[in-house]
Amino acid sequence: MKSLRSIATAALTLLCASTAAQAQNVGYNDPVGHTYRSLVFNKGDFNSGYYRIPGIVTLPDGTLVAVADKRINTLNDLPGDIDVVCRRSTDGGHTWSPYITIAEHDSLGGYGDPAIVRDRRTGDLIVISLHGQGLWQKTPGEISVSRSTDGGLTWQPPVNINPQILTNDPNGKQPIKCCSAFATSGAALQLKNGRLMFVLVTRQEGVEGFPCYDAHGTPPTTPPHSTATNQK
Repeated sequence: MKSLRSIATAALTLLCASTAAQAQNVGYNDPVGHTYRSLVFNKGDFNSGYYRIPGIVTLPDGTLVAVADKRINTLNDLPGDIDVVCRRSTDGGHTWSPYITIAEHDSLGGYGDPAIVRDRRTGDLIVISLHGQGLWQKTPGEISVSRSTDGGLTWQPPVNINPQILTNDPNGKQPIKCCSAFATSGAALQLKNGRLMFVLVTRQEGVEGFPCYDAHGTPPTTPPHSTATNQK
């Protein structure tokens, strides 16, 4: 899964490192003047110490919607004070909107590792993230779905879909039994038949490695009713 994150980060060219430039939008040309790059998630912006785990999607009108972890206090993974945020660009990435909060940390913990996809049938944007406990805790966090019906301008409250897909109860009805899990970050996908899918990484007692599953559903207007296929 580290390779997936590396690919997503490289593809975005969204620099989440410390920099002397503190403006909301900072652009520059490469040495031969062919490429325009802009700093989208900048350390220190929006009252956050760090940004990690970016993802991006392009809407039919060309609008770019980029998402990332807003890691407020430390670089560490969940649990912790982490929000999922996005920024939008309507000019090909030259300038970006103010930060928009998708899912905000609460008493259960933060939200992190966003994966984003656009539902071609409804036009909705869907972000899957992990809420509360991280991969290394004794009980699983909540796999949560956030939805936007207006191209990322506003977001509905996250919905916990654990009851549909996973449990730490060996006798539970859910298809995935695990100690903990997280939805891999960057991008989910949609099949030709409209089914939405994302990869779920799990940690299971007595099992070597991290078994991965394709969690999928067909959500026209509601959170995905998900099943799972083991992809170990």
